[in-house]
This record gives sequence, structure tokens and C-alpha cells, in this order.
Amino acid sequence: MIKKRNVLIEITKGFDADEKRLSASERQSLDKALNELVKTAREQPWPRKLYRSHNVSFPASISQQKSTLYMFRATRKYRVILTFDEDPIFNQRIIQLLRITSINESVEVFNVVASILYNKK
Repeated sequence: MIKKRNVLIEITKGFDADEKRLSASERQSLDKALNELVKTAREQPWPRKLYRSHNVSFPASISQQKSTLYMFRATRKYRVILTFDEDPIFNQRIIQLLRITSINESVEVFNVVASILYNKK
């Protein structure tokens, strides 16, 4: 029997601003995809549709293996840039929604987010 995990969702101002630019039907599709992500994060060893493009570049200060920054295939047109962290003490996963981007700009936006996150001191 699989022990279900709690999933904590954090929404950033950037994500919220990006979401407000979407149409009602696009928001509905995004919400449906995010609900599936949460369900998968609760029940599966690894959520489907989380990935890093082979074109992304991480700052020298962090290796790709140590990063918790991912892209999520929300719809055919949009990707969500997020962090995905495990908290084994509280048996939970923490998903921080950072940005929504079109598929065409996803690598560029991912690289900008990565450099902002990992160059903070």
C-alpha cells in the first residue's frame, strides 16, 4: 500500500501575474493540469510531466543534480516553471509555482529564473 504524502502549493507573484494574462479556458486547462500534478505528487514516486530541457543552463554555483527547479508540461501551449522539494520529516512535497510561459519561451524563461534563484546571496 502506498502511503500518500501531503502536498503544499506555494504561488509566487510572477505566477499569479502570468495566470491573469490567460483566457478563462486556458486557466481552466492549467488548473486541471495542476490538480493532476498534485494528485501524482501525492501518490507516485515521481510526478509525471516534470522535466528539464537539455537546453537549460544552470549557473556555475549549482549543479543540475542539486537543483529542485523543473518545467511542467501543463498544456500543449504552456509550461509552468516550478520548484519541487521533498520534506521527508513531515512526509510532504512542496511545489512552488514560479512562472507560466509559452513553449517557445520556456527555455529562456527557465534560464532567467534559474539565474535569479541561484545567484541570490
